[in-house]
Amino acid sequence: MMPILTHDQFNQAGIEAALEHSGGTHRFEHVRDAVIRGELQYWQSGNSFVITELETYPLKRVCHMFLGGGSLDGIRAIIREIEPWALTQGCSAVTMAGRRGWLRSFLVGDGYAERWVGMAKELGNG
Repeated sequence: MMPILTHDQFNQAGIEAALEHSGGTHRFEHVRDAVIRGELQYWQSGNSFVITELETYPLKRVCHMFLGGGSLDGIRAIIREIEPWALTQGCSAVTMAGRRGWLRSFLVGDGYAERWVGMAKELGNG
């Protein structure tokens, strides 16, 4: 499986539902357009999807799972495709940020570990 690059295959309803939990950073059209420009990668299996972004830091390159939704089995299948693809892109890690419930998911058994705590404060400027 490779990332899907055509916009006609996007799970718009799923992406919009996932964006409701993302802190108001994006709308669907922002995500769709970033995928079309090649800035984000869209992965889909059935009704499940994951959107990734490649982040390059001074000491490493990381594939970050930015957004996802659908069934856990579908997401797990997608992640199993993302990991080897990320290696081909020069990444040394795959990361994700999400709600605490992910700590009780298959991810822990698949080698993912809690590494950071995310915090935010809304400043009312947007």
